[in-house]
Amino acid sequence: MNLHSLCLTLLILINSPNVFGQDNQEPKIERRFTPHISAEAETRDRGKFAFQRAVGANLNTNTLLSAFTYALTDRLEIGTVLLNFTQEQHIFNFNLKYNFWRRPQFLWSLGFSFADFKLDTSELEPQYQNLDLRVGIGAIQILFNYIPFNSKFKFGVNYNVINTSISGFENEESIEIANKAEFGLDVSYAFEDRPVDLTIGAGWLRQIGFSAVEEVEFGFGSSVRLYLPEMFFSSPTTGFHYSPKSGSVEFLVSSSIF
Repeated sequence: MNLHSLCLTLLILINSPNVFGQDNQEPKIERRFTPHISAEAETRDRGKFAFQRAVGANLNTNTLLSAFTYALTDRLEIGTVLLNFTQEQHIFNFNLKYNFWRRPQFLWSLGFSFADFKLDTSELEPQYQNLDLRVGIGAIQILFNYIPFNSKFKFGVNYNVINTSISGFENEESIEIANKAEFGLDVSYAFEDRPVDLTIGAGWLRQIGFSAVEEVEFGFGSSVRLYLPEMFFSSPTTGFHYSPKSGSVEFLVSSSIF
């Protein structure tokens, strides 16, 4: 994964308000979407804070590993996973989400995250014990939400590529130790005259959702979200997810904080 190339691409998009024919003066339209296995492609209004699933993390990731984000613009969110700062091996982490295509029916976003950790070399071979080795965990995410007119059904798709590598060797090269891809599809239904959505989703995910070393398994499940835009916990969500191969059942509880 080329970090510098990706950051350059994001900067070009951010500084090109008319890219893909977008109009940065378009009126704000509510596009309510409840994800289960995917995520929301739309970014929040400029100046808004949120506590949400980090880029590259999946629904099985511990809620405490969600990212605290801030909307720099109506299309760009930056954030960090605060819990990582409590770990002794942690060096830094950040994530970005850019909503580069926004139409009433279609939303596309590009996400990127990277976290850097010190590697405990005490149990490695002697030639590596004096090196300052680091473990880097990066992810690129493509998100798509489809919200058709005159329908209570909404659709979400996500594709994540996660990479884990080790750097800090004497030759200054990094070694990739794992690379995984995830795919998920959600279908959400909005109940008439009620602030409630029911979503079913299926796809291939890592079981914990932290690094690329984990195995990817097929699973499916459902989530229910209650929308309370004026409340501190503005979108309490509960659900379950089942992975047939391992027989594991995950019970999910989360909420956005605005």
